[in-house]
Amino acid sequence: MGREMDIQVDILNEYKRWIDCVSDAELRSELALMKDNSDEIIESFYKELDFGTSGMRGILGAGTNRLNTYVLHRSNLALASHINKNCKSKSVVIAYDSRKNSSRFARETAALMSAMGIKAYLFCELTPVPVLVYSITKLSCDYGVMITASHNPAVYNGYKVYGKHGYQIIGSELDSILNEQKRFDYFDEIAEDDSNVIMLDDEIKNDFLSKVNSLEPNGISQEAKSNLHIVYTPLNGTGLKFVSKALADSGFDKISIVKSQETPDANFPTCKSPNPEKMSAYAEAFETLDECKADIIIATDPDCDRIGCALVSDGMKVNLTGNQIGILLFDFLCRFKKKQANSICVRSIVSSPLIDKIAAENNIEVVRTLTGFKYIGEIIAGLKEENQEDKYFFGYEESNGFLASPFICDKDGVSTALLIACMAAQYKSEGIDLFERLNQINASYGRLIERIENFVFEGIEGEKRIANIMDYFRTNELSEIARFDERIDFLKDKTGMPKADVLIMKTESKSTFIIRPSGTEPKIKLYMYLEPKDLKIANKLEKLINGFTVY
Repeated sequence: MGREMDIQVDILNEYKRWIDCVSDAELRSELALMKDNSDEIIESFYKELDFGTSGMRGILGAGTNRLNTYVLHRSNLALASHINKNCKSKSVVIAYDSRKNSSRFARETAALMSAMGIKAYLFCELTPVPVLVYSITKLSCDYGVMITASHNPAVYNGYKVYGKHGYQIIGSELDSILNEQKRFDYFDEIAEDDSNVIMLDDEIKNDFLSKVNSLEPNGISQEAKSNLHIVYTPLNGTGLKFVSKALADSGFDKISIVKSQETPDANFPTCKSPNPEKMSAYAEAFETLDECKADIIIATDPDCDRIGCALVSDGMKVNLTGNQIGILLFDFLCRFKKKQANSICVRSIVSSPLIDKIAAENNIEVVRTLTGFKYIGEIIAGLKEENQEDKYFFGYEESNGFLASPFICDKDGVSTALLIACMAAQYKSEGIDLFERLNQINASYGRLIERIENFVFEGIEGEKRIANIMDYFRTNELSEIARFDERIDFLKDKTGMPKADVLIMKTESKSTFIIRPSGTEPKIKLYMYLEPKDLKIANKLEKLINGFTVY
């Protein structure tokens, strides 16, 4: 074997063990092809997949650092063991998206849970995340499992676990499951048994849609809805049935679907990354918009929890950022949604501080959380336990996750699609589009220049670079770049939040720079909310990160 001596002994031994133990034909073929590629062996086996910001996510393939039936099997054993030790009702609900192996992994999850004596509800067809989350509390389940890699490229799949309240597991609950996982091996044999598997019909889905339509803000006329022409794309994912029906049931009768992205397709053939944050995901939709002279584009990611919006304003193609959508929605809700005297808006620490100014003018308290909608969900669950969920007014993350009602505890692309449509219809009736309304908001509250940059560093070397970059930013004042008057290190400082690998730096003019590793992809993220005079600082920081090498 070429370069065998360069491979750490434990990695090579694990690779050989997989060759001996794996029975899946496709994975056996992949393992055989690795034989003379030591780099591929290292990348596939140098670590185990772990839980990031949004569950366990990885490239499909053979190895401990890949997502496959054996890695999933071990995680399922851990979850099942945790349920049997800690839960009385012992039940879980399982759903899946349009990705490769999603249906298979969901069936395997249900069969293993059943074999471990746990009642397993399984959706009969691909289903959006918000529907799964809704079903957890509706069925009084202990946990929910979603097989998905959200907006990642087609080579990925993943495994999201939700607790009984409907937000992704965090803290001691996650630690308990991870500790259970250490007790199991990838190749522990459990005889599958589907006697405790219950297939779900359309009742819960229909109930979810009825709830979504009941959340529509008052005051939007049918005439305004009929005058708005919407282009919708599910990006070859799960959203079509749900978003199109929610819009139609509300009275939106001009809906054009992007044909090339209408059907679920694990390969996502029309865009490299099915991510509604990216302009590239809208290429086909803009063609449809031009053909039918529509007003706006609404796009949901493959598991339909994230959502994006694009339009042509004054002849210019505009893909609204997650922050811009969040600001527009919050401003709109302040006008059209009834609020309590002590209402709160919840945003992540990396989201735009501009929303704080709007909240102050409307006497709404802003609560900040770590990155990950699960922390917003945790706040909602806490309010529900105190019978104070009416305090929740709006929550969002800059990464295109929104929730305007506490009927679930996770971001929801379906109800947000309806809300965006209502907002666009209302503003069109007033003679403006969404981008023009955004400019009005900026004129009223003062525009912050928003720049969010992603620096991709893949593989084991990339992981080292990411760690080194974070270490460098923590241990250097960066005085050659700017004078930062305030620094908050979420690993070391007392913030009132859990420890996290996040660093916030602010200048005297209150420009804010936030750096953190992504919890779902191999990248460093740099968030910048700038006063115009600090643009040069942004350019210098980007140059520093791009030029970083492993040391």
